[in-house]
Amino acid sequence: MNILILNLILSTSEKGVITRRRTNANTMIYNMARGFVALGHEVTLVAMDEFRPLEPEDNSFEVVYFKSSMPSLFKPDLLPKAKGLRKWLKRNTDRFDVVISSELFSLATLTAARVCPEKLLVWHELSVMQRALFKIPSRLWYHAVVPMFMRDVRVVARSTDARNFVCRFCRNVSHIIADHGSDPEVFYPGDDGDTRDAFIIVSQLVPRKNIGHIVDVFADFVCRPGYGHWQLDICGDGAEREALEKRVKEQGIEANVKFHGYCTHEQWAPLGRTAKGMLIDTLKDCNMVTVTECLSLGTPVLMNTVPSTATLVQETGAGIVDDGWTADHLERMATEYPAFRKAALAVAPTLTSTACAAKLLDSLTK
Repeated sequence: MNILILNLILSTSEKGVITRRRTNANTMIYNMARGFVALGHEVTLVAMDEFRPLEPEDNSFEVVYFKSSMPSLFKPDLLPKAKGLRKWLKRNTDRFDVVISSELFSLATLTAARVCPEKLLVWHELSVMQRALFKIPSRLWYHAVVPMFMRDVRVVARSTDARNFVCRFCRNVSHIIADHGSDPEVFYPGDDGDTRDAFIIVSQLVPRKNIGHIVDVFADFVCRPGYGHWQLDICGDGAEREALEKRVKEQGIEANVKFHGYCTHEQWAPLGRTAKGMLIDTLKDCNMVTVTECLSLGTPVLMNTVPSTATLVQETGAGIVDDGWTADHLERMATEYPAFRKAALAVAPTLTSTACAAKLLDSLTK
């Protein structure tokens, strides 16, 4: 099968600033593209030129980059408009058996719905209205544009929450849930005896990730008898790194916390594989691919209810989901680790990129 993927935004920006990387190999959608290829399919990925890598890539699939049209109005990191995409789709649609487009609220999805609706499959993540401009653009889109052009397109949600949301606007929503897949060559479980008394954070070090609160809770945790030797690995970089390093020093836990800086998947996966839990307390994120990646390692997750991915942890029992979690929750992660680990190992095989790609294709016939 020849598959076209429309995923214009390859990575999350911070305050409108797009960080170009040496390679996009670690992005979620590259992972999924490799999953389709592993299943024997040919893949073409369409993305915005602002995300073009700094160095040439040797991919097992084709990537086509489009320049932005009116970027001052259609922000490339929020709602990009790909210049010439409509014409390109009309010229190339016959090459593809299926067109998978990310999100209903997307100009690329709208374009595909007009050009090739019979081939379109929307892979939808959002479970709430976007907050920008008091939710007015989002409400107009879902209540006017979707009913007019996309009500009957096939939709597969990435979470139960996203499915419940999109069912309000579309009539052809699959019962299948297909989350972000992880690279099985990188994210796989280790042996039980290899674990360390450690937690891990994999995140941008920016205010919305609320890392400072996690550091404070961890400081309380290591003050408890029997837990003074536990470690916290922080993988990621960002504007708050210096302030967080200062916070760690003020808490007197420099010996317990290590800042690794920006890490590729290959760099942080071994740390996550041997940790006894990933810690998340984000203030805004809708979905977090690091959750599925961590569970693929057989590592439990402690998180709040903000991301839709929290449902996965709740339903599988592969960790703890609670808002305002404290050192008591960290102690539970430590003492109940064997049970959480067993649950993570049980769900891990369903979270690979090949498994998630197969779910998307299964939705075409079920």
